[in-house]
Amino acid sequence: MTTSQNSKIVSTKDLIIDTAEQLFAQFGYLGVSMMDIADSLGITKAALYYHFDSKEKIYLKVLDGAFKEFSETIQKVIGDENLSVEKRFRKTITTYLDFCLEKRDLAKLTMQKLSKNDDSIVDFIAELKVKIARQLEPTIKEFLIYKKQSRFVDSKIATYLLIGMLNAFILGEIVEGGKNWKSQDVLKQIERLFFK
Repeated sequence: MTTSQNSKIVSTKDLIIDTAEQLFAQFGYLGVSMMDIADSLGITKAALYYHFDSKEKIYLKVLDGAFKEFSETIQKVIGDENLSVEKRFRKTITTYLDFCLEKRDLAKLTMQKLSKNDDSIVDFIAELKVKIARQLEPTIKEFLIYKKQSRFVDSKIATYLLIGMLNAFILGEIVEGGKNWKSQDVLKQIERLFFK
């Protein structure tokens, strides 16, 4: 296979993933079929199956791509050694919120209803959430030490509680339309609740 043929396959896969992502965000995982994806792309179902043998594999690829983008965005903040502990914590929270609210379709993908037979997707999403928590925990632990709360608050529990709170807020904003809060305003509320 030549390089141009190989890049054509990659770009076709990327197009499938991008199209499927939009459909999943709009209609949910259960509301989209392989035929829907093929029709949206203007290709045959057989052509779609040439690249992906199931809707589940497409969905997992969409989720994986979204996680990588999110993880890279957060890592830029976490790895910024020019920021103080407090600023790094604050910027991590606002970056988390801004990313998820700006990319609402991607946030919806991890909050969708699935069937009882979709254990592999549920497990994959759970693994992604654990990876996110592991990525954030060192920053939260560092912040708890800085605030002299590390003796009283377990950083792992704090990380999961914070992520759960952020995700619940994001879900409310997406589903209800929200008040279009700014991430700085949400951060202030979090600090008042937990860190005063």
